[in-house]
Amino acid sequence: MHRLKVLLILIAVLFPAAALADEPLLNVLISGKSVNIRAEPSTKAAVAGRFAGGEVAAVLEVKQGKDPYPWILAVSRKFWPAGPVLEGWVYGQFATPLTSDNWSEKTLEIMQDCFADFTEKLTSQFGASPEEAMKKLGKPDSMTEKEESGIHNPGDRVTWYTLLYPHLELGFFTTNTGGGGLIRAKPGSSAHALAGAIGPGAALRDVILQAGPPHSREGDTFYWSDGAGYAELYVTVSEGRVAEADYTVFVD
Repeated sequence: MHRLKVLLILIAVLFPAAALADEPLLNVLISGKSVNIRAEPSTKAAVAGRFAGGEVAAVLEVKQGKDPYPWILAVSRKFWPAGPVLEGWVYGQFATPLTSDNWSEKTLEIMQDCFADFTEKLTSQFGASPEEAMKKLGKPDSMTEKEESGIHNPGDRVTWYTLLYPHLELGFFTTNTGGGGLIRAKPGSSAHALAGAIGPGAALRDVILQAGPPHSREGDTFYWSDGAGYAELYVTVSEGRVAEADYTVFVD
């Protein structure tokens, strides 16, 4: 199978002023201690909470006003992947841009833990085999299967399944040696939102709270992966809402 390349976002080194206008900002590291989270992008706005400092936060919006630094609408968790949500406007002086060039071990660990947690939720939601999917969702409108020789051992047999439900496509594989699992989940409506939150119409913040900080972005499409590139999630957003979500696993 053709594996799509990871799209890396390059962020300007100098954070103040117009540098952020050229490239979208994905994630930031909250610097300082007891950093105010504002309800609006202004020092006069009400304080909605505080970052302790050191949190990895995803960026929902950036606004450059009269202040030397831009304001960042950020969303994070007190601890990823399932801690209390921290969300609001942070002054850019206290938010360091994170890119693949300066991801710390902590940042990578957060991304991996969040995506692993997300994939576990998908298996719980849809099952790890066609039989489990049908127990959870009922009989599909259609199911196709195709058997092939194993990639590394021609003596092995691999069977690929595609299950089509109203507004949902699922894919699975099984092997004659006992392997298998979910390899595709593509919802067509909010009724089958991935992990209960990632589907057409969902807000970007809800996607991030389920999948973790985005790994990269190209235009309106955000990307997450397991790090090795075998499991991938693509989410295309239009006007802050999910237009399309697609989870795929490449079997080696």
